[in-house]
Amino acid sequence: MATLEQESESRTKLKALLEELSNIDAASLARVTDLGPGLSFESGVLFFSRTLRLFHALHDANLDDIPFQNLSNITSLANQALEQFRNIREFSLPKYPNNPMEIRNQFINIVRDHYDNLFQQVAPVIAFTIQR
Repeated sequence: MATLEQESESRTKLKALLEELSNIDAASLARVTDLGPGLSFESGVLFFSRTLRLFHALHDANLDDIPFQNLSNITSLANQALEQFRNIREFSLPKYPNNPMEIRNQFINIVRDHYDNLFQQVAPVIAFTIQR
């Protein structure tokens, strides 16, 4: 069982990640202007949006009564999502010269495929905080 100090630390870490995620605009991740329509992430914007909406809802929630294990799980998921969005922001032809369309599709699919697990972890916490 975690101490109150560990819970507080975990909550602070999660809130920082949620703040960073709440500043991401899903539409900006399309990157049509700099990558062109053929290589852009436009087809992933729907997946990016729904993932970010979950994190935005959590960002606005009061997490004071959320247990350490839940905080830790969500922190891990937030880190993964943030890493994927960074990969999308930093994607370029020079960085991925071999089969960039496949890499682009992998990045989109990772966000898409992680949504179910993310929803299962985050939605109950959001529902709990709304009910309070």
